[in-house]
Amino acid sequence: MTASETIADLLGRQAGSRPRRPALTAPGRASVTYGELERTVAAARLAWAGLGFTRTDRMAVALPNGMDLAVTLLSVMGVATAVPVDLDGPPAELVRHLRGSRATALVVRDTAGNAAARAAETLGLPVIEVLPTGPAPRAGLQGGNPREHAHEPPRAADAALLLRTSGTTGEPKFVAISHARLCLSARNIASGLELTEDDRCLNVMPLSHAHGLLTPLLATLSAGGQVDCLPGFDADGFFAAMSRCKPTWYSAVPTIHQEILARAGGQREVIGATTLRFVRSASAPLPAHVRDRLAETFRAPVIESYGMTETTSVVASNPLPPRARKPGSVGLPAGCEVAVLDGNGHPAPVGQVGEIVVRGPAVADGYDHDREATATAFVDGWFHTGDLGRFDEDGYLYLAGRTKETINRGGLTVSPFEIEQVLQSHPAVAQAVVFPLPHPTLGEDIGVAVVPAEDAQPTEREIRAYAAQHLSPALIPSRVVLVGQIPHGAHGKVQRRELHTRLPLPPVGFAPPRTQVQRTLVAIWQDLLGRERIGVHDNFFDLGGDSLRAVPLAEAITRHTGVPVNVVDIFAFPTVASQAELVDTGRTHTPAPDGAAGSADPDGAAVRAGLARLARRRGRGGGNG
Repeated sequence: MTASETIADLLGRQAGSRPRRPALTAPGRASVTYGELERTVAAARLAWAGLGFTRTDRMAVALPNGMDLAVTLLSVMGVATAVPVDLDGPPAELVRHLRGSRATALVVRDTAGNAAARAAETLGLPVIEVLPTGPAPRAGLQGGNPREHAHEPPRAADAALLLRTSGTTGEPKFVAISHARLCLSARNIASGLELTEDDRCLNVMPLSHAHGLLTPLLATLSAGGQVDCLPGFDADGFFAAMSRCKPTWYSAVPTIHQEILARAGGQREVIGATTLRFVRSASAPLPAHVRDRLAETFRAPVIESYGMTETTSVVASNPLPPRARKPGSVGLPAGCEVAVLDGNGHPAPVGQVGEIVVRGPAVADGYDHDREATATAFVDGWFHTGDLGRFDEDGYLYLAGRTKETINRGGLTVSPFEIEQVLQSHPAVAQAVVFPLPHPTLGEDIGVAVVPAEDAQPTEREIRAYAAQHLSPALIPSRVVLVGQIPHGAHGKVQRRELHTRLPLPPVGFAPPRTQVQRTLVAIWQDLLGRERIGVHDNFFDLGGDSLRAVPLAEAITRHTGVPVNVVDIFAFPTVASQAELVDTGRTHTPAPDGAAGSADPDGAAVRAGLARLARRRGRGGGNG
């Protein structure tokens, strides 16, 4: 590869050296050789040019995932800038994508019932249909006329792709990636993974995302290997494809890896015949237990990597054997320079967490038509990722969350990553995702969505108790939601800031106290929170409680019931009902800060006396007990 290479040059180079080797395969489709791929792309490129498109155009492409999308994107990049669009996005999101990308046309498979086509028509964009058997346009433009322009092939410095960032921490932005950067990144990835023409990649990722487009597709084509293009991911289809094409590797996000493992028990014959050389994981932190199960299941090393759209995918990657792979690390810098900066913008010492910054020839210059965002993130030649991390003494990079994903709990900055690592060490937890909850006094509180491990049935109380044993009180989630699957965006990433709106968090119905202990606790809460109507299932923190008020609450419960309760218990058991059960057992369920154990009150005398004292105090106007 040279610095002046374009995507067309890359395909031409491979077609010249290995014209009869398969480049693309797909379920139920004939394979496409490198010679056929180059000729098909070249013919489509001329067809696009014949319709008047030039290298200054931005052609949005909204096709189903698979071989046709791969070929269409490659052909569009040969004449203009390709803008991949998620076909399954909601109508309003499709309009925002097309408008924000400044697309000049939309390419679809069929306009009938197509939400993307309707979005384009709303914006007055021409819509082009492509044949199911290839990317050659059908006759004419719908909604426009062919334009007369002399065809000038794109240059290496021209934008080949316009990709939208994942938007996990804010409004998505667009990044233009030149042909030169695209080809360089593909080569870097192929080199780091030691890809050759004998490798076969099973692509389960959407080609509308940098992860799927750059690593499985372009890196494999850069090495002369074969890509099997699935129409989309489903666990059964994955194992069927493994049996059919016998891949040497695949790359996916952690959520997909976990779905694969969930079905692995019924696929022992397919797994036994696997030819995987390695498994790659990227786009989000991979839980340790998932990494270990993947390696054990497929008898192959798991390569954790880290990249971003702004860096043209790869930033760091663990090396292949025999070099060391460090559990929990995303590896060594790959094709770029990486630094970790402290709060003053200086290089952080080894082991200290700071912001990760990146620079290098594959890193973008900025955000498309967004000077403010560019000025904030691209400073003095460095791209500020917004990710937190640290280096170890061997130069391996470890992620520690995102600066914009931290939760501000009443002035305390909380990293979701730290809490997730603890909860995912619980044997009954397959996945835990921490997210911010709006709070009337703290501003933000901590919630966690938990996916139980296979055949496990953890309770909300069990998860809280485990958190209380391993985390400081201020880090214990006040709300635990048990779910079968974590909601995520189209690209497999969890959007933490929006998660509380997408989880089953129904309002708790009012339930009055029914036992003497519950009435005692309700009276204590009423005094402390200044509220009259409190039900036994209300959450202390939802009603305005915080870490400061948790201290007098614990003291009041201890004083009025005679059962020692500590502040950790308040975080672990934040409802009247759960605290009543705590008192009924006669001892606390969690270690007190000083290690003191609770004592029993079997006859309930202290509880009755405490209730009487509270009634007398509330009759006199009361106070904060």
